[in-house]
Amino acid sequence: MQFAEMVQVQEVSAGIDARAEDAAMAWAAGDAAAAERVLREALADPATAASDGLWRMLLDLHRLSGARLRFEELALDFATRFECSPPPWDDLSGAPATPRGEAVPLLALAGRLSSELAAQLQQIELIARKGGAVRIDLARVRDADAAACTLLRQAITDMRAKRIKVWLLNGGELAEALGKRVRPGEATAPDTWLLLLELMQAGGDEARFEELALDYAITFELSPPSWEAGRQTPEALNAVAGGQAAAIEPGGEAFRLEGELFGAGSDAMRRMLAYAADRERAVIDCERLRRVDFVCAGSLLNELAKLQATGRRATLIKLNALVDVLLRVMGIAEVASLSRRA
Repeated sequence: MQFAEMVQVQEVSAGIDARAEDAAMAWAAGDAAAAERVLREALADPATAASDGLWRMLLDLHRLSGARLRFEELALDFATRFECSPPPWDDLSGAPATPRGEAVPLLALAGRLSSELAAQLQQIELIARKGGAVRIDLARVRDADAAACTLLRQAITDMRAKRIKVWLLNGGELAEALGKRVRPGEATAPDTWLLLLELMQAGGDEARFEELALDYAITFELSPPSWEAGRQTPEALNAVAGGQAAAIEPGGEAFRLEGELFGAGSDAMRRMLAYAADRERAVIDCERLRRVDFVCAGSLLNELAKLQATGRRATLIKLNALVDVLLRVMGIAEVASLSRRA
């Protein structure tokens, strides 16, 4: 295939079917006809027709081309062959994006928390009220003083009193820091104790929770909070990439890539990388990203590798099947998390 010479495929693509690679390369080069020809030949070959991945690539190609009749014909064959529902029709040919479904906001705190946390908590509650639920990511929180513990614990209590669901994520490092401050028999900073108990519940550490709860009761001569299993974040909400939920931090939503990306210096890619550089785990919504060319994919690999070297990692969600295969062939799955759209 003529496009195979345009990219050096490394070992990372060893698990990808050769015809899938060829089709992805053809699409990256802007040759939809060649991509369709390769995929149809593959589906006509009994040796490769059993791979639902190739079928999904052709279905996505029809969606990207706006070819609804061909999509529906293939979708019927897909359903018959694999005895499962095919992907739904969605015109990806450049039509305006469809409204996003509701997603539980994911809001991040960072650094060493102090009384200045009050303004951020007001914004968190404002966002949480709109949907009735919120996830608070503490992965980048290193410590919190007594004032911050009081503010955060009170905010959580107030939101729950208003029937807003609150889940705390990745609080292990903060729990370690707070654990060094609480001392049995020293009845000081009760909110530090109570926040630490919250973190243990969120982390599912029932044994440590019960031990600390007993120490709290003896130290403050008060009944401690009870263990509530429901405080752990449901798996579907905890896995941002797997659940394809929108990640929202105060001041911004998940970054969206749309249309087609060409060359090494596209403005959209620069803005995406700037967004990711400010976050330990950046979510990039690719639902309306149609195509990425070879040069851009190579540049993206280099930039995401640099990003990973700084301890940050991007998650690209809702990729169409053709772009997903191209990025994997290029090795981008080694430096970022990738997931396909339905």
